[in-house]
Amino acid sequence: MEANRGKGMVMSWLLLSLVGVVATWSGFLAGELNTIYGLPTAIATYMLFWIRRDNSYYQQPYYRFSWQLNVAFCVLLLFPGVYQLVGQLLNA
Repeated sequence: MEANRGKGMVMSWLLLSLVGVVATWSGFLAGELNTIYGLPTAIATYMLFWIRRDNSYYQQPYYRFSWQLNVAFCVLLLFPGVYQLVGQLLNA
């Protein structure tokens, strides 16, 4: 289990999360937003949640920054989704 908590593994999950954000925003800007594009970010958030729960890791700057960066990626996913949802509600 310790191998999953290494810095390399955390970086891999952050890259997967970034891929989800890029895919979501690319689809949004192209007018073809699909909710499945955010799935990599959701999976990465789930896989990195141990950082927030384990205080000994969260107190370390690398892990704390990694968690905060992943949360920022999640927030970036909200904007296209909320925009599309509001657009659908106003057009209905």
